[in-house]
Amino acid sequence: TPSCHTLTQNVNTSAGGVIYTYPTPNCNYGTEYIHGTVVQLTPFNNNGYDFDNWSGDSSGSSHPEYITMTLNKAVTANFIQSNDHIEYATDIINQTNYQNSINTEEATSSASDPALPAQCGITGSGQATVWYKYYLESDDAISIDTKGTDYDTFIAIWEGTDINDLKFVACNDDIGGTKQS
Repeated sequence: TPSCHTLTQNVNTSAGGVIYTYPTPNCNYGTEYIHGTVVQLTPFNNNGYDFDNWSGDSSGSSHPEYITMTLNKAVTANFIQSNDHIEYATDIINQTNYQNSINTEEATSSASDPALPAQCGITGSGQATVWYKYYLESDDAISIDTKGTDYDTFIAIWEGTDINDLKFVACNDDIGGTKQS
């Protein structure tokens, strides 16, 4: 009889997405994989989320990812809110009255987030962030706010296209005696 192994699949947030596998389990009545089977793992993100990386018995951010079943294995697909990291910033393209309402409860900090200067009143890094990109076509003025939120917010504006070479422009925290910016 062949040696069989279990593949346990997890996602870091149930709202983030799912993992599709191919082939289906081929041992013990379709519950495990025969030793040596190469399994293709494909993450599919739900609306508002992006696949970030694998953890557990797989690593990196390849998709699809291939895993060879030589032992029992467990893999986790890590999904993040679409604009949670600067690399996945939401594009705001030529919209004069852009409005966005998102749930930021799962927002995190990222190693790629730039450190905030002391003048913002929030120093260092480690703040939960959501990111947007806006390309000015001329020297236009724009207005950004977080009115209507029921939690403490701040806004920081950076200039540049390379996340390793962003130039700080401005910030705002707690305008008008409120916790909004």
